[in-house]
Amino acid sequence: MLFNEKVMLLKNGQKVTQSLHEQVLNELSSLDIIHIKSCYCMGNTDNRGILNIAINKDKTYDLYTPKSTSLFYVTALLTTNQIKNNPGINQLFRNTVSNFILPQDKLVVGIYLLSQDNQLENVNTFLKNNGYFPSGEVNGTDPTKSKTVYNINQCGKIVGCTPLSSPNIFHRNPRGYVNEECFLRHYASLTYAKFTEV
Repeated sequence: MLFNEKVMLLKNGQKVTQSLHEQVLNELSSLDIIHIKSCYCMGNTDNRGILNIAINKDKTYDLYTPKSTSLFYVTALLTTNQIKNNPGINQLFRNTVSNFILPQDKLVVGIYLLSQDNQLENVNTFLKNNGYFPSGEVNGTDPTKSKTVYNINQCGKIVGCTPLSSPNIFHRNPRGYVNEECFLRHYASLTYAKFTEV
């Protein structure tokens, strides 16, 4: 996936516009439940009030200790009904994988969740759950290795979303195809953050 300021260009040549991305964020935020596969902290706010974000393709461990305002990278499995019943997510699926949604199709997405200090306890309780998730990289192919989370908004604000894969179609959209810093600056509006590659 390549990036410019106006559109995300997927590997297959399809585009995800800023307006579609915002629609997807609104729909994700309104879902009653989300099946979470992993959750890792990739940024926090230092004593000077600067949000520091680590850019790393490896999203299998916390890059920062959550404190104050923190940014989490969450992988989530969207169900067939969630794809069908939300026009933006539906279009994201079609752009990413296929024009046809089969009865058991699912979509794995990467979600960027910005949490405030008073929401970190909810993140630990509902998302991280004391190491509930399997160690090592989660590839999104095993729906049993997920946790149902109700009302993800209690854990923070969803500021970004990128499609990763569809287990049933064996499509992969590697994280390496996204310029993560540009994506977070322009799509997630984190222009004020300090980015460091690790």
